[in-house]
Amino acid sequence: MGSNGHHSTTASQLPFELQALYIFLIAAQTQSFSEAGRRLCLSQSAVSQHIRSLEQQLNTQLFERHGRGVSLTNAGLLLMPMAREIVALARHINETMDNVESRLVGTLRMACGDSTCNYFIPTLMSRFGRLYPDVRMIFQSRPGQEIANLLLNGQVDLGLLGAASSHPDITLLPFFRDEIRLIVPIDHPFAAREKVELRDLLDQPFISQHASCGCYYSISRELAKRHLSLDDFNIIMEISDPEAIIRAVSQGVALSFGSMLLASAYVDLGMVKLLEVSGLTIFHQAFFAYNSTVPDTTVRDKFLAFVQHPQSYHLMRSLTPVSMTVHP
Repeated sequence: MGSNGHHSTTASQLPFELQALYIFLIAAQTQSFSEAGRRLCLSQSAVSQHIRSLEQQLNTQLFERHGRGVSLTNAGLLLMPMAREIVALARHINETMDNVESRLVGTLRMACGDSTCNYFIPTLMSRFGRLYPDVRMIFQSRPGQEIANLLLNGQVDLGLLGAASSHPDITLLPFFRDEIRLIVPIDHPFAAREKVELRDLLDQPFISQHASCGCYYSISRELAKRHLSLDDFNIIMEISDPEAIIRAVSQGVALSFGSMLLASAYVDLGMVKLLEVSGLTIFHQAFFAYNSTVPDTTVRDKFLAFVQHPQSYHLMRSLTPVSMTVHP
């Protein structure tokens, strides 16, 4: 014991290196040493060596090897959340030290589960990158239901959701609100109107959003208030890409609900028309989301402050050909 009564630890007694923990996390996520090696630019044998060394240092087996893959043992499952926390804290320490000299350095990993957000995010990330050229930004599109898991597993720092997550560890920040309208082909009889009745839509050929789309939830929620669902419509096609839906409508395939923001460019080109539906108002809310149990990173906080700054608000408005609500 040390003089203060606590056990002292020497450097040689520390059981593992951060690199080994990080390799362990990637191997656990991919369930494959070869895939982990590909992602980390390491050979499979190097990954195996790091894992074997970590198992020896911890005096326990972390993976079951079988066939071409691996799976976590009970000990590996216990290690996972602690390893995530240690690696996240190490990233935070590194970024904090780098930023002592006011130079923002680090990585921002973001996943978008809302297609409308893709309209803004590349431009915002580009502007942020000009302000902080030493920040590496990684952006990926994923189905909305996967975003919460990516956040909870520490695989991304920020998520963009088209529907609120109910998980207690996920913190949500409103990003913007878009209105959903009926989209019709320019030569459809409805195009001569400004408003249609909801009951008139039920026998029309209709395109539905995929259930993974954020606006699908918004549409379903409002229809449910009127004791209807998309199953009551004459659904002839289901498409996950909102712009592909608009293009299909413009070709006269069917009608659909869609984002005013995305459809307005097609309206300007005379390809489709946006209509109101009597008694049906649908708003689609998008959120930034992050894992509140993970230590804050300077890069993430700076980016959130950046997108909420009035200048970013005005930039987003300039990209928007129709009226929408942006939360500054």
